[in-house]
Amino acid sequence: AYNLNMYGSKYQWIIPGWYQGNWWEQANSTNCTTKKLLTAMEGYISVDFEPLSAKQIKGISGR
Repeated sequence: AYNLNMYGSKYQWIIPGWYQGNWWEQANSTNCTTKKLLTAMEGYISVDFEPLSAKQIKGISGR
């Protein structure tokens, strides 16, 4: 993203939330420095799966 100039206020990156903390410091499969990665991912959104309930009961919709 950085090398293609695809960062800044016109871009929003969505990154999986299951990455380990500070994963960008161990990102060996890229040509970017840590500084470039941090610049490109500024303002990113992290998403992860969180179950709402472990109970197997039907909700108000009947599902």
